[in-house]
Amino acid sequence: MQKRASIKPLIALSPTLRAALSPILLSFLVLSIFWSALPAHAASPSGVSQEVTDTLPVELPAQASNYSKSHFIKFTPKPIPLDAPEIGNPLRGAQYYGGVMTPPNLPLTDLYGRFCWNRIEPKVGQFDFSRIDEGLAEAKAAGYTYGFRVMPYAPEHPDCLPVGMKLDFNSPEYMANARALFTALAQRYADDPRLNWMDMSLYGCWGEWHLVCDGAENITPMTLENQKALIDMEVQLLPKKTFFMLTDNRDAARYAVGLNREPRIGIRLDCLGTKSIGGGRQFLDELTKAGIWRNAPIRFEYCMNPDFKLGLDDTIKYHASMIGDGDGNLLDFNQYTPEQQALLVQTFKSSGYRYELNNLYAPQKLIPGWYFPVVSLWSNVNTAPVYNKWKVQIQLRDAQDKIAWQDTSSLDLHQLLPKTETDKPGLAVDVFKLPDTIPSGSYTLTLQIVDANGYYQPLKLAIEGIQPDGSYPLGKVTV
Repeated sequence: MQKRASIKPLIALSPTLRAALSPILLSFLVLSIFWSALPAHAASPSGVSQEVTDTLPVELPAQASNYSKSHFIKFTPKPIPLDAPEIGNPLRGAQYYGGVMTPPNLPLTDLYGRFCWNRIEPKVGQFDFSRIDEGLAEAKAAGYTYGFRVMPYAPEHPDCLPVGMKLDFNSPEYMANARALFTALAQRYADDPRLNWMDMSLYGCWGEWHLVCDGAENITPMTLENQKALIDMEVQLLPKKTFFMLTDNRDAARYAVGLNREPRIGIRLDCLGTKSIGGGRQFLDELTKAGIWRNAPIRFEYCMNPDFKLGLDDTIKYHASMIGDGDGNLLDFNQYTPEQQALLVQTFKSSGYRYELNNLYAPQKLIPGWYFPVVSLWSNVNTAPVYNKWKVQIQLRDAQDKIAWQDTSSLDLHQLLPKTETDKPGLAVDVFKLPDTIPSGSYTLTLQIVDANGYYQPLKLAIEGIQPDGSYPLGKVTV
């Protein structure tokens, strides 16, 4: 038995001080010193309850049968409610790029910009990518990525094309110049993780794949054959990037979203908060029925004077991941009524994914060299899944918070679709092998979700207890 520390030397008070202290105060002092001398026991991490149990929610995997008579700890983190401050994460939520005042303390998501072709190619064959480099640097500083669209025509910018180039969407020269631009972009950015996604570019008014704008009456539409060739060229030269297709041109959009590539091509629509969603509601109904959102992201932008309640409803209905301000279509946040402000913030918070760890089961005592089970139950309580690849890491951390052991769960967050009233939590049943070489002792079982590409900071969960490094300590286990 471990001996308690002697307390006699600790309370050797002078006669004068002893006389001055009342009997009650002296008793309190003795008890305080006595209990402080007892061995310390680590408390459960903040926001995580623990329960010892002999059963798991599933049958014990055969590979971990050595633990058939073991005690398990059921860790239950405390969820963060949706009405709490927003949880910032990549490729979901609010996207502002119009220079207006944002909701206070609302984290913004990945950065975006759009610009005329001549902004990055002033003269045919002469490239200046400083505009893109600035966006990439700004995104990197914020911990996010950057995406953009290149516009060949805009009524407010009649000189959108490089000097020496004519606006003829079907000419061989136009297609050759488009290929030259994307070849240069690919040579510079194909493997740059800061450039994660792009709009499908280089056709139509503002690059939106339609010709409904001032001054476009006499422009000959691009043939469907050339549209498909333009789409193929862009995605083939930048195969690792996520592309978003605009929907005004239905045939081209169907072709793009039907391409069998990874990552899948997502959809971007204007005018969230309007009855027609910029004329795209019927087509979006078709795509939603086909389940496009399960594999490819949906991105909305506001037009001016939106109906914020309708915008919220459609964000949830169509499983949108990112909501843009439309390059200044929203007013400064303080110009809206309290009701409008609340609806706008709720829309941003309701977009994209929001993952909760409901429970995690692990053996109370781990044996070096043995296979051991970890069973976890998860929920996605928001609108859409995550589309980038993330690794759910299970870790043992020592008293200095150093990782003594870790391995990757089989859980695929992308497959964890939004929860409905009839859904059960997602279940991950993992079996890991503890190395023979791990020292005996007490360890903190920890969870950390890291970017498979090593770029983003760890993903944040809607549970309490996050640490500065983005990890979630769950509680103590013994080796």
